[in-house]
Amino acid sequence: LAECDTRVMRGRRLDAGDFDKLSIQDPVRDFLLWLNNPEVFEASAKGARWESFRAVSKSELGVDPDKTPAAEVAGRLIRAEFGLDRVWSRFAESPQLYPGVAKLLREPAGVGQGLLVLDPSRDPRINERDEADLRLDLQTAAALQHAGACAKVLELEGKHATRRDWVWARTEMSPWALALRPLARLAQAAQKPVGGETLPAAAAEYATSGWECDAAAMEAFGSFRNGADAALLVRIVRALYEPWLDASARHFQALVAKEPKETVKGVVQPPAEKDTCLLFVDGLRFDLAGKLASRLESRGF
Repeated sequence: LAECDTRVMRGRRLDAGDFDKLSIQDPVRDFLLWLNNPEVFEASAKGARWESFRAVSKSELGVDPDKTPAAEVAGRLIRAEFGLDRVWSRFAESPQLYPGVAKLLREPAGVGQGLLVLDPSRDPRINERDEADLRLDLQTAAALQHAGACAKVLELEGKHATRRDWVWARTEMSPWALALRPLARLAQAAQKPVGGETLPAAAAEYATSGWECDAAAMEAFGSFRNGADAALLVRIVRALYEPWLDASARHFQALVAKEPKETVKGVVQPPAEKDTCLLFVDGLRFDLAGKLASRLESRGF
């Protein structure tokens, strides 16, 4: 009573539910803690607190933890049954806090092949199936010619991009859906090699948009560090990126051979006033300068 807001109790008759809520002030959180590890929660909530938890769960969520196994509740969460929306919303806000719930949702009781799942984003098994399909499709894309590989990756992006908004993307269960984002940007940018009829024009085109191809490739490489997935990622990036690199480099070399004096004109000392910071960026990592410029522009600099 010393810690609660007694104003909500004034002027009316108090019943058992009011007193249950004094010990269970956040029923949704406690319900998730129970689902996360039923044995540990039940051991820590013996006696009166367990009975209060049961009473609040029945009145607020329509579930009696004594009569309904946690696995069955997981099936009801996946089917988006009325009454448990608050539980799912809280779980989706911070799924990392409840790893046991994610594990429970993979094999819930009462969710068979014939039962309707209203929201596929809730079912981790659907996400796992789609991840496996995506990996196989990317293996196919890695073996295609450049144009076909680019088209295939962009097609897969259209199919799987929405899964990055699913809760499973924040629980390390959608690595290929996340890797697909930079791969799709790479596939889009790699369809057009750096052009320009002169060296200055080619340099300007690369500084304007060409660097985005390098940036996407570098970001994609960071998706997997080792193992079979990293090896597959290298194959996919090579299929998308190498032809673009080759065509862009050959075009640039042809312009240098045609206009050798233009290369000298580009070697100048940059003008700088006092207290000006000069940032040197290697031409092979111009993507870093491009990212920096984009961030500064987004902040109004």
